[in-house]
Amino acid sequence: MTTTSTDLPFEICPRETEFSDVDLGDKRREDRARVIFGAWSAAPESSLPRAMKDCAGLEGAYRFFNNPRVDSDALVAPHVACSWQRAVHASAAGLWVLAIQDTTELRFGGIKEREGLGELMNKGEGFYAHTGLLACLTKTAGPGGAVGIPLGLAGCEILVRPKDRLKKPPEMSKKEWGRTRHFAEDNEFLRWERLASDCGFHVLSQPILARQLFAPRSVQA
Repeated sequence: MTTTSTDLPFEICPRETEFSDVDLGDKRREDRARVIFGAWSAAPESSLPRAMKDCAGLEGAYRFFNNPRVDSDALVAPHVACSWQRAVHASAAGLWVLAIQDTTELRFGGIKEREGLGELMNKGEGFYAHTGLLACLTKTAGPGGAVGIPLGLAGCEILVRPKDRLKKPPEMSKKEWGRTRHFAEDNEFLRWERLASDCGFHVLSQPILARQLFAPRSVQA
């Protein structure tokens, strides 16, 4: 079964307005952002080369993402704002709204060290993206029960582990180490509390349940 936006008891803003208010400090960068994400949102399952369709568009996208003046927080801010707007509308319509947290590892291969990357588990270089997905549960009746509809990104925190960071001494248990480091500023586990505080909704941090809700479904926004 496919769930479309027409099944929701509230209006979803058109896709082309999602990045209309993006502010990157330069009109050319903002126009490029709209082109890239307009193409990508039309085919979200596609890789960047496939979504951009031609060499000129792909080269422009690569230059855009390599530009140090493109701030990731500013880039996603309009989408996050639209996501929260959809969440407010869903809540007002009497639907359950969830903020589902998960952490994704982004690993980069090769033997040469890259600037700006940190350590990963089981060796390797990269970083972690801790994200919150806003979603609502429809009141649709049927064999599968309620249907999960993704509303967008609630927030995102990038975690880069310094290669000289403190590590657990061999003689200390994980429990002892956890108590010692609980209130340290670089305690990675606090990311769950930070994003939960930002969201203000009940947080469901169970990836298995999230997959059950969203894997069989699709939404057109």
